[in-house]
Amino acid sequence: MAVEPVRQVLQSTPSTEIVPALRTFPEGQAFLIDLRAYLEEYGQRAEGLSLGHPSWLEDPTSVIENLQGYMAQPDRDLAAELAASTEGRDLLVAEARRRLAG
Repeated sequence: MAVEPVRQVLQSTPSTEIVPALRTFPEGQAFLIDLRAYLEEYGQRAEGLSLGHPSWLEDPTSVIENLQGYMAQPDRDLAAELAASTEGRDLLVAEARRRLAG
């Protein structure tokens, strides 16, 4: 669950202005540290297939827009969706292993 001041900024600020807005208060700065860690791990990809598009690490706008999109769906249970997806994957892997063993 997001810290309330961070949530407010994410829900009320245009995506291109989020990073500067978050830099102005301690909870926002902490969020940016976590976002930066995520981007260090996964941010080498870009939105387009062209090398001309900046990576998420260079421009996190699309990541922020995705986060805003998820926050706009309060009735969606992402943890349950992930659990169901994991369960489905595990069933398919078990079936593939069973077939390979035969």
